[in-house]
Amino acid sequence: MQRIKLADLFKNDHYISLIQANIQEQMKKQTEADPNKIYWDENELKAALSEKNLAKRFYINAKNELVFSFNDYEVAPGYMGTVSFVIPTSLLQNDLKKPSYLK
Repeated sequence: MQRIKLADLFKNDHYISLIQANIQEQMKKQTEADPNKIYWDENELKAALSEKNLAKRFYINAKNELVFSFNDYEVAPGYMGTVSFVIPTSLLQNDLKKPSYLK
């Protein structure tokens, strides 16, 4: 098994702002759809959504989607437990590096 870093997947740093914006958009949609869901405000999320923290919070799921998972209290009140966000591949597609076997 090979261990990869988040930055290894992308051509440049543009992916960071795309991921940050998408996670915040998902949070907003979730709170609009369910009043029991609450996320910290933008200022409180800065540390959790920083490049350094995102690099520690990702995995690739069985559908080859990029997922970010946050611990209790990191982005929301503890009653929400661990929360995860699947980033649409279509959003990142232009920024992804081609796998080395395709070069």
